[in-house]
Amino acid sequence: MNNKRQTVVMGTFLIGLGVVWWLNLWWLLLPVAFMIAGVVAYLQRRSAGRKDEALQGALWGVGMGVLFLTSFVWPGILFIAGASILLRGREGQVETTVRRALTRVRSNRGSRSTAERVPVESVPMTIVPINQS
Repeated sequence: MNNKRQTVVMGTFLIGLGVVWWLNLWWLLLPVAFMIAGVVAYLQRRSAGRKDEALQGALWGVGMGVLFLTSFVWPGILFIAGASILLRGREGQVETTVRRALTRVRSNRGSRSTAERVPVESVPMTIVPINQS
């Protein structure tokens, strides 16, 4: 199982690197690397039961990725540091709130797609046999 996961990760990485090279998107590597590191840190620490470290890792990783993507690095680091300090001790509450909001967004997206469907009417059909002589 683990070997299959490594194969998928390596294949995806190589395809992504090929796209970056082909489209000359080298400036995108650092922000994406930070974001991936934040998500991986969150998932690893969350699976280990350390919610506080998981949320802090996600905040810093994804936050730094967004800052490098928007070229708002130095003032943004101060914002992330301030948010990190304010988050201390409240990680469980924040995670629960974020999960509820994401669930709500997902459920609204699902209900919206069913509401956009065009209603279909049933038309009764009667089969009349043809007399063959």
